[in-house]
Amino acid sequence: GEIPDPAGRLLGATVALVRAAAGDTDGAYRALTAEPPGAGTVDVAHAPAGLAVELTEPSPDLRHRRGRTLALLHDDAAIDHLTDSLKDGSPSARDRAATHADLALALTAAGRGDEAAPHTRAARDLATRIGSRRVLRRLDGHGLSAGSAVSSSASAAR
Repeated sequence: GEIPDPAGRLLGATVALVRAAAGDTDGAYRALTAEPPGAGTVDVAHAPAGLAVELTEPSPDLRHRRGRTLALLHDDAAIDHLTDSLKDGSPSARDRAATHADLALALTAAGRGDEAAPHTRAARDLATRIGSRRVLRRLDGHGLSAGSAVSSSASAAR
């Protein structure tokens, strides 16, 4: 049978994330809403040997990338995408740590520091357990400690 091409959507979300990180707001929003490259379907009956097809649509990773992109664009819609990504439950502890960190940052930027604190703690706990210095550096770089969240005015100044 045929299924939607999740890899194309993931590529589109990755392009959007890169554009947002580079400061290209319009390009990031275009990439989030555009039809993904190679959009269409994949015929799984004739798929190459060893091809793994993610049937979850959208996947936790796709929701995380979209959420992180929107967070970089200071769009409060990021919170819903990141929350949904956590609910979807990525099997990767590294992905869960990064998603908690991104959600903590998005909530803090939206002035919801009390809601951010548990995500900051979860991100730090997971990152410490698996040795993810990148997640810890991101939290430290935004002044998010395990016990507290930065006020929205302090994070906006960063």
